[in-house]
Amino acid sequence: MSARKDREKPQKEVSKVVKFFFTLFVLAVLALIGIFIYEKIYHGPSAIVDEYVDSFMARSPGRIFRQLNLEQSNFVTPENLDRLLREKADYENITSYSLVPLTQINDDEKQYEIHYMMGRLESPFPR
Repeated sequence: MSARKDREKPQKEVSKVVKFFFTLFVLAVLALIGIFIYEKIYHGPSAIVDEYVDSFMARSPGRIFRQLNLEQSNFVTPENLDRLLREKADYENITSYSLVPLTQINDDEKQYEIHYMMGRLESPFPR
């Protein structure tokens, strides 16, 4: 039995400082992963397109204006945008929509085509 005791290595006690910094490191890694996932979900290409189309479907030219980060001037106003969307897209008659991903250029850029319904007719929105 004494040979067995000789082979066992004595256990070293980990100091509280090492435990504290290891815990801090693990929490920092988890926080970074959480921030990365949050950014992908709420600020990724799909989220931006969804927000734009939701603004479009709500027929809110002011929200669309803010979403596109347009600067207001004498000619570029939410009211002019509303008039343009009524004339070109006939957006007050749109009943539903779907987004069709076309291509992904890189992680931050993705091209979509918007298909919308006007009554029973479906049309792709011109790119």
